[in-house]
Amino acid sequence: MRALPLFLIPTSLILTMVAHAQPCPSPLSTDNQKSVSLVGTLHQETHWGPPGFGESPKTDTKFIAWILMVDQPIQFRLGDEGSGPKDLSTRRIQLQSLSDMPMASIKKMVGKKVVASGPLYAATTGGDVTPVIVSSEMVRLAGDDALAECSVAK
Repeated sequence: MRALPLFLIPTSLILTMVAHAQPCPSPLSTDNQKSVSLVGTLHQETHWGPPGFGESPKTDTKFIAWILMVDQPIQFRLGDEGSGPKDLSTRRIQLQSLSDMPMASIKKMVGKKVVASGPLYAATTGGDVTPVIVSSEMVRLAGDDALAECSVAK
């Protein structure tokens, strides 16, 4: 499928896409609870789970972590009540809360460009395998409407 030059796309469609989102600020805060949309390639990784998260391989479980790999590093500001904010640049963001989606649907998107949307938060548990997490409200294949790698809902 060929992409249309921007001047052939109806102006009303462009205005609709832009009106609902704005470019991500830098750094992007994990504290504001606004919904963020990120575009990247979906990966599946296996990690050690409870009870010891790899300290006791004979008794520890394993779990699948869904990782969004963005093309360019994104600057994040991680909130930490104890030591204050910390700035971090990363391309790897873990997607959580995908339990509402059928596993077969998620696996079909592995290795493909997707848009993941939801609030950001900083890693806090052993199951958080990247420093930044998206509590995914929606994950879908990226189409021609994925104009930017990162946008924030107004």
